[in-house]
Amino acid sequence: MGTLRRIWSFRYLVADDSLPQRKLAVRTLRTFGAKFVSDVGSGADVLSAVLERSPDVILLDWFMTDMNGDVVFRSLSSIDLAPRPAIIVMTALPTAAMVAMARDLGAVTVIRKPFAPDVLLRSIARVAETVPSVEVEGARHKLMPTGQGDGALRPMPPESS
Repeated sequence: MGTLRRIWSFRYLVADDSLPQRKLAVRTLRTFGAKFVSDVGSGADVLSAVLERSPDVILLDWFMTDMNGDVVFRSLSSIDLAPRPAIIVMTALPTAAMVAMARDLGAVTVIRKPFAPDVLLRSIARVAETVPSVEVEGARHKLMPTGQGDGALRPMPPESS
């Protein structure tokens, strides 16, 4: 199975209080073949959506009207989640302090809005290197990075008993 097919089998949650930005991110993911994409417009909705939908990847706007990204991160850390979703932070106003805080809280990467589709694709390839398994057509397949640095994954060797 190709890298893109594996990457796009993730379950995505797009969280942005700007409807045009949110729809752009959703459309970009679907254009590249993502099948499982949902979206919310507030930080509070992120928390309930994570519990309901168990996303593998969250694209999180850092500055939302009801709850900033740092509050969302801290709220998610208080919820018992296994596995934890990978979070890609999106922001139109990145500062060095904000980027450092996002990374300290566990963001895989921070991307500037508006972003080109290839920037999002590279960010998700980074996620593929950090996620130990992905859901593919209803079955759990254990995958691991190939070590090539391009986001490609390979099957993990079977566990010995």
